[in-house]
Amino acid sequence: MPDPNLAVPESNVPDWLLRYNDRRARKYEHRAEQLRSVLPGLRTRRTRRTLVVGLVLTLLLATCASVASFWFITATWIPFLVGIVGSIVFFTLLRILSGAFSDAPANALDELQLTQRNAARSLAFMLFVPLMLTVYAITIGLSFRDWIAGQTMAALAWLMISGTLAVACLPDILLSWWMSDDPDDEE
Repeated sequence: MPDPNLAVPESNVPDWLLRYNDRRARKYEHRAEQLRSVLPGLRTRRTRRTLVVGLVLTLLLATCASVASFWFITATWIPFLVGIVGSIVFFTLLRILSGAFSDAPANALDELQLTQRNAARSLAFMLFVPLMLTVYAITIGLSFRDWIAGQTMAALAWLMISGTLAVACLPDILLSWWMSDDPDDEE
């Protein structure tokens, strides 16, 4: 299916862009076929939702540790690292089990998948902007001092890392939660 959100009218799309999109779709389908046999017993809605809960909890741990690091940086670096590494592990497993169609090209998806993917991406972007504006506002507010402690800058960096990671994971979280069991996998 062609991408309905493409800004260029379909009759004016350059050949190189069509070739690029076709190549992306072929590579995505090839990669999806390779990963289809990985962890076949875990490709259920229940497993995906369990991974989503684990991912959200580890992201929450990283975010809470980054907020607490404004006051206790020496005590929070271990929970922060555990949260970040745990999030990456859960995120990778979730993408393997869900087919990673949040990054799939439009020609590789059907209409329902494309609509869900676009909705999840839109929601993630809508959350990303105010989140980053809040962190930037804190940074600007602190910049009116003559000096800023290194601990404060580290805490802001940790907050930006955990917030960006959380919002980057959001499309996969939503799509994995919405996804039903694949009837082909049960046979």
